[in-house]
Amino acid sequence: MKRIYRILAVVVCALGLAACQQTVPLQQTQTATIHARSLTVVKDAIIQAGLERGWMMKPVSSGVIDGKLLTRDHEVQVRIAYGTSSYQIDYVDSRNMKAANGKIHRKYGQWVRNLDIDIQRRLALSNSN
Repeated sequence: MKRIYRILAVVVCALGLAACQQTVPLQQTQTATIHARSLTVVKDAIIQAGLERGWMMKPVSSGVIDGKLLTRDHEVQVRIAYGTSSYQIDYVDSRNMKAANGKIHRKYGQWVRNLDIDIQRRLALSNSN
């Protein structure tokens, strides 16, 4: 019976260490193919999706929006280039995200994925209207 507890303890420790992995490979670009009626529809979808997730969204020029997310002591900056057929979320910079050697804190990927999913949802809703 003690052997089972020892094995179980080793497995729990291994899983705990794996869960503590703080950095993952940095995915520089998140690209999505879309079919939008106009640049304004895409721009509005990106801005609204970002704002709902707590991102600060700033239109830079036609087809380009800069996004910044501040969470506790973490900061992430992305640039979103868009058109009527696609958009692309590019990593620009970060603070306190352990970004080095092509790796970054695992939360970055979750934040960008959530932003991407919300943009897709907003675009789908705008296309159905």
